Amino acid sequence: MDTIQTAKQSIIREINSSVIIAADTHEELWNVPVCVSTPGDPITGYLRTNVADRRGKDKSFGKNYFTSTDLFHTITPTNEPNDAFKHIFMPIQSNLPNFPQAIGHMQYSPAVFLDSNTVIKSFTFKTDDVKNWVTTAKCKIENNMLHAIELGNAHTIENSRRGLYEPHLVRWKNRFYMTGRAEDKRGHLLISDDGLTWSKPQPWTWDNGEEIAMDQTMTKLLSHPDGLVLAYTRIRDDNTNTFRHRAPLHVADLDPTTHRLIRNTERIIVPDKGMAIGNFWAWPITQDETLIFTAEWPRDGRPSNGDIWISRIKWRNPNTDITPEGAIQSAQ
Repeated sequence: MDTIQTAKQSIIREINSSVIIAADTHEELWNVPVCVSTPGDPITGYLRTNVADRRGKDKSFGKNYFTSTDLFHTITPTNEPNDAFKHIFMPIQSNLPNFPQAIGHMQYSPAVFLDSNTVIKSFTFKTDDVKNWVTTAKCKIENNMLHAIELGNAHTIENSRRGLYEPHLVRWKNRFYMTGRAEDKRGHLLISDDGLTWSKPQPWTWDNGEEIAMDQTMTKLLSHPDGLVLAYTRIRDDNTNTFRHRAPLHVADLDPTTHRLIRNTERIIVPDKGMAIGNFWAWPITQDETLIFTAEWPRDGRPSNGDIWISRIKWRNPNTDITPEGAIQSAQ
């Protein structure tokens, strides 16, 4: 396990990154790891991976499931999918007259709970066959379904062929933050006071105002009472030979006032070994740790697999958005 030291002003105390599923332990290509947990003592966790297409066509040929009873220090294969995944990926139904007929990218972000039965959920929809718009809906949970009761305003990026998509949503200090992917060499941040009325997308920048070059891939926000952290890949001088510059994987703190990334807090948490780091996942597991899972993904037909990584984001102060038993707190 590699220990990554952080900047003194970072809200992250330490980062531990390691391979949780080695490439040579399976013949199929596995990618898009997703983890969930349920409160308990110890906290029981569940991990899911896709069986993937080696040319990166986003095809899935099945799924693998694992369980953990020690905060993902070890995992055990299982044939049984857990109901916790159904809770994360519940579909939306709506009778709202202006609700889109088809929505997408539901699986890229968990819902944000307003109370035990009301959530804000992010997703995309299309106004033609190509261009995506991001928005949110306030939903009630009924019969393992999300029932939309209010729809947010939507945004896209005009000079991005596929618009704005793959949104990831968090709440911090009673405001909502959503980050999205585009094809304009940038990632974008939207902010809302109520989770429904969204500001115009703003590109991610460093704290000196310089825009950060990103090659059309997802970003993830990590929320902590002391601040926000972004997980992302970006265009660098040394990753031009990696598909869409999708490695290494970084994290950096946000300035809480300007919402810009503080450059000297940037750290590499998964290295660039010439394989794209595919879609990744962030999950708060305890008051001390938030986990990031990602897979190295060849995407060019090569027979070799990539490793699946876990990065343990260890907070400088306890994350009181999580109960001591590991449950995500709802707004009061």
